[in-house]
Amino acid sequence: MGEPKTREEWEKRFAENQKISGFGLATSMHMPCPFCAAPDFLTYRIIDTEEALVDGAVCKECNRGAAIEFSVNTPSNKQFEMVQTSGPDQPVWLDPLMRRR
Repeated sequence: MGEPKTREEWEKRFAENQKISGFGLATSMHMPCPFCAAPDFLTYRIIDTEEALVDGAVCKECNRGAAIEFSVNTPSNKQFEMVQTSGPDQPVWLDPLMRRR
């Protein structure tokens, strides 16, 4: 399919490529690229979620990178933001625009 040209194409591709696999402690999330929805942008065990999201990844298709920045307000309250870490700007139709790190 290649990189989506519209929000609708992106949403369809993202839904098709978002997966959970495994069982128990080996359960893994297969996260599509947040920019082009390519499969397996980031694959991680659920138990390792925060570490994997902080490290982020770079898409093999569109060469854009992203990671999550967490802020801890209290031990039971965390906020997070996905930020773009590398590559060309995201498509203008894919809003809201991510902050660059």
